Amino acid sequence: MSNLPRISVVIPCLNRAAFIEKAIDSVLSQDYPDIELIIMDGGSTDGTVDIIKRYAPRLACWVSEPDSGQSAAINKGLRRITGELFAFLNSDDWYYPGAFRAAAEALAAANAGVLKHHWVSGSIKALYPDGKELVYPLLPADYSERLLRDRGWCATGPRMPCGWGSCFWRRELLELVGYFREDLHYTMDVEYHARLYLHGFPPLLIEPLIAGALLHPGSKTVGGTNSGEKDRFCGFFASLLSPRELRRARFLTEVRRIGRISGDSRLKWLAPVRLLTSGVPFTYPLQFASGLMHRVRGQKWSGQGW
Repeated sequence: MSNLPRISVVIPCLNRAAFIEKAIDSVLSQDYPDIELIIMDGGSTDGTVDIIKRYAPRLACWVSEPDSGQSAAINKGLRRITGELFAFLNSDDWYYPGAFRAAAEALAAANAGVLKHHWVSGSIKALYPDGKELVYPLLPADYSERLLRDRGWCATGPRMPCGWGSCFWRRELLELVGYFREDLHYTMDVEYHARLYLHGFPPLLIEPLIAGALLHPGSKTVGGTNSGEKDRFCGFFASLLSPRELRRARFLTEVRRIGRISGDSRLKWLAPVRLLTSGVPFTYPLQFASGLMHRVRGQKWSGQGW
């Protein structure tokens, strides 16, 4: 297919000398005619900058200076892009051969005539420390439609039907829905995807394997914690929800929060008491009764999928 759009990729990094070369190579070795690669380094001291300098002639831009975190680094790079499509790649992840062409051609074919999709997502393979490999997304075909129908659930940031490294977005989305939230450090991609859904922009889901992710002990996925970041999503999305949708989102958020703090079986009665005093379960009595039954049986208290 001719006239493929320029793809701009931002790689944020900090002290990733052991991984970043593979990430850079996976971008620059793509069989794709127009690639713009921007690297935003947070002031690495482990040799990462030396590796970046070797690739400097092939980069559109690179910076090494202190920043306030990954989200800020991504946004700083996105403000410099010129491509019609953009993506960000974690410095310890990589793209598989043919990823760019598969994403761009699928999006162009789907949007022939009338624009229907503003972003595309394929599969991503996660490599775990124990050697296990798992390809995401492993979700029902109608999962995306469920998120569109149940906006209250969508606003709580459930697992999205798209891999964190396998997405390509149209640049106009930055003007339509904004940039990544810099006050989030673990769930900024989940929040962005939920924000897109709630604005009416679901992704085009494609089957090809787009990216890989190494879940090593030093990665945020393995070694970090989101510290309840998703609990704040209701406040972020309140203006986009109807009163009924917002009540449901608050209910599910409270269920998740209580389930997290009441994981100890000795506190199994604390979950329903706290939820009752929160004032939100009365909108969803059947879900509350179901959750209460699960906690009494010593099972997890979870609202996902209700």
